[in-house]
Amino acid sequence: SIVLDSAIAPLQDVAFPQFSRLQDDPPALRQSALNCVRLGSILTIPVLAGLAVVSGPLMQVMGDKWTPAANALKILCVLGMVQVFTRFTETLLPALSRPHHLAILKWAECVVTVGLLVAVSFALKGALVSKQMVGIAITQFVAGVLLFGPILLFLLVRLAGFSRKVFVSAISPSLLAAATTVATVASLVESGMLKGLK
Repeated sequence: SIVLDSAIAPLQDVAFPQFSRLQDDPPALRQSALNCVRLGSILTIPVLAGLAVVSGPLMQVMGDKWTPAANALKILCVLGMVQVFTRFTETLLPALSRPHHLAILKWAECVVTVGLLVAVSFALKGALVSKQMVGIAITQFVAGVLLFGPILLFLLVRLAGFSRKVFVSAISPSLLAAATTVATVASLVESGMLKGLK
């Protein structure tokens, strides 16, 4: 949340009036939305990928009580990578005078997520805390990435007016940076250079 709020929220604040101003100029709106997607992804996806890779050591540094949260953090980092784009859909819908569509989607997401969380909480009632945390993270992942993520991504591509190919091209530098981050950290961990460091 800190990564997304610090990088994406300011972009959303700037994007909303920009998208509103350009709603009758589809080519300019498309370029503006693409710029937001490109910048938002490069500011957050590599950071979230790095956070996922170092989740184990990071949680150990925070204390023994936090160690079981490492796997949940990895899942939530992947969720955050999808939310980078869905947040721009949440900005685009009201800017294009469709706040009711956003309200319906957010209420539906809330109801589904709460329903899933209640079901998972009953299913994992007697489980270990680490399993409960992972269960809650997976629930958030299912709701945000598998159920509502595709809908919001489809709306972003459709309303902004760019193709899936253009979208993938716009985010490919951030995906490459994320892969480089993961490979670098993983190679450092595997080399044993970090063993014994506090």
